[in-house]
Amino acid sequence: MDFQSLRPGSAIYILHRDDNTPRLIIGTVQNKPEPKPRYMAQAPGATPNVYTGTNMMQPVVEIVAKCGKEDVPFSNLTPTDTSATYNNGQTFITTTPDAMLPAVDAMIQESRKAIERVDYHKAVLVEGEKMLETLNPRYREEKEQKQDIANLKSQMGNIENTMGAMMSMMQDLKKSISSSKSK
Repeated sequence: MDFQSLRPGSAIYILHRDDNTPRLIIGTVQNKPEPKPRYMAQAPGATPNVYTGTNMMQPVVEIVAKCGKEDVPFSNLTPTDTSATYNNGQTFITTTPDAMLPAVDAMIQESRKAIERVDYHKAVLVEGEKMLETLNPRYREEKEQKQDIANLKSQMGNIENTMGAMMSMMQDLKKSISSSKSK
């Protein structure tokens, strides 16, 4: 079923891939999509339509879908299409569940490929650091400096702890001496 054939109460399927967890929402169409003309932008140097003297018109429809408690508008839909994307491909809408299946499958396949390449990307991080050190002596020096600073901070922390322990032992010894003199 194309967008212009939808009626109030028809289902519309919405896949959101724009946050940490993809979501499939089945919305309900709230309006009857009526095709309206939309003037298309004329490419620079293009000749205007010889009959009207203007740019070509392309019909579009707008659908308002009830998604939970929210009304969500989808505009500039081609009336004869059955699916469309929004937000740079992050949102996909369609009129049938069958059209949603390939989009979900593609999303799953993309994630499987990414997971299969995790070890490679970890190796790139390790080996890339080594390559940078080889190619850029300054990078290596800065990395060594950072490591030296981290080591010094750790050593200072250890000295602080040792000094604290020694101070505590000295206070205990002083108390012990004072109590033995008072007896």
